[in-house]
Amino acid sequence: MGSFDGAPLTAPSSQRAQYRLLSAAGSITDADLSQGEALRNRMGNILVFGHQLNSQEKEFCTSTLPKVRPGGAA
Repeated sequence: MGSFDGAPLTAPSSQRAQYRLLSAAGSITDADLSQGEALRNRMGNILVFGHQLNSQEKEFCTSTLPKVRPGGAA
């Protein structure tokens, strides 16, 4: 079997594209990034959202897109 820049030729094109993208991203060092890019790529706070099934709460977390989800109802 042949290989196209590391990914097997038999892999779907989306997998080959993903392989190329990850390979390219892995070749970039912190020194290659601007200060803004480095700050953007830092690990930030992790937020975990949850919900209560059948909750009737309407005040706590209303929609930020009221035209998409009127009244914030999920």
